[in-house]
Amino acid sequence: MISDYIFQNNSYCYYCGKNKIDDMFLCNNCLSRLDRVDNHTFIMDTEVFYPYFYDDIMKNMIRDYKFERITAYAHIFSEMILQFDKRTNLFKDYDYLIPAPMHEKKKRKRGFDHIRLISDMFIKETNLIYFNSLIKSKSTKSQHDLNKFEREDNLKEAFEFKDDKSLEGKSILIFDDIVTTGNTLREIREVLYTRNPKKVSALTLTSSGKVI
Repeated sequence: MISDYIFQNNSYCYYCGKNKIDDMFLCNNCLSRLDRVDNHTFIMDTEVFYPYFYDDIMKNMIRDYKFERITAYAHIFSEMILQFDKRTNLFKDYDYLIPAPMHEKKKRKRGFDHIRLISDMFIKETNLIYFNSLIKSKSTKSQHDLNKFEREDNLKEAFEFKDDKSLEGKSILIFDDIVTTGNTLREIREVLYTRNPKKVSALTLTSSGKVI
């Protein structure tokens, strides 16, 4: 069962619970701790956009969201993405959104799809539609428990199409929570390019990489 915060007063910050909400379900104090960079990087030839640096507050929120099931944080993350789009007008250049797929075994264990929960909140406010034909067919270990070489091997042949829906000439935006080594995005990208899309890019909440 998914646990969540039960707020006595929804006007208080979803993270600290101490102060009144100012924006993105956060108070002024918590907002000031975020390191907004509105940056991009490249994984091979795939451009990856991200609004926030992976500092302590982002690390704590993502960890507690995924592993402590504090699903209220999905509201914060969704708003981060929507406001990023308002600043950059990113979504207008894409046809399909693909949340990084989760294997059914892990979804049952965790109790929810942490990426899809966020994207379900923001996609209805955009021009994007889901491309649901890509699945994670291989059950893999958690990437954060592995070293660089183990991460690469862990995700090999982990993704595949469940049908023959075309991507010919389409622009695809992959969505994930964080980019570190980029292995997940690399593997997804390789599978997508077998269907001849026009371009593939990615959007994550945060990155641990340097600002460029």
